[in-house]
Amino acid sequence: MLPPKQKAVYDFIKKFQVEHGFGPTLDEIATKLKKTVPTIHQHVQALRAKGFLKQVGVVARSISTFDSNEEVSEIPLLGYVSAGSGIENIENPETIKVQNSMISPQGAHFALIVKGTSMIEDGIFPEDIIVVKRQNFADNGDVVVALTGSQDRALATVKRFYNQGDKIELRPKNPILPSVFYDPGQIEIRGKFVGLIRRA
Repeated sequence: MLPPKQKAVYDFIKKFQVEHGFGPTLDEIATKLKKTVPTIHQHVQALRAKGFLKQVGVVARSISTFDSNEEVSEIPLLGYVSAGSGIENIENPETIKVQNSMISPQGAHFALIVKGTSMIEDGIFPEDIIVVKRQNFADNGDVVVALTGSQDRALATVKRFYNQGDKIELRPKNPILPSVFYDPGQIEIRGKFVGLIRRA
């Protein structure tokens, strides 16, 4: 049995999803229930930890109820990726189960644990697990995992990708952090962000 406040949040999300075909934003839940966004965020995290909710995608409209009968797949969890300045990655790989709705039937996928706060406005927080489709290209606006730095000391980072012609912009989604610009040969796209798992 859920506490009354969590049940109210869950009931609204479930009803909204049935009516609209997608989940509500935190703002929409807060407005409906006359609560603050941080309060709603705490309730949503609690519901995720209890297995009532899942989060898929990078946009704010990504809160949805979890179907325990949904099929899952196992993908490799390769290590850590920075949502900050970039950190060394891909050590001690293991596997993690994800809902099939997160991944496409074609292509390989992997997961990474996020460190840093540069993508918080996209709803990606420290210790979140991001699901990534392996590919070496990106469209403007895509959230990507990219390697930067020298070949013997490459750093992995997650940012929004923009091709500015003579430069590649890796743009954070945190108002206090600036974009970083690279020559096209200075970065390597490793994959495109396709889903997120919030750890309890």
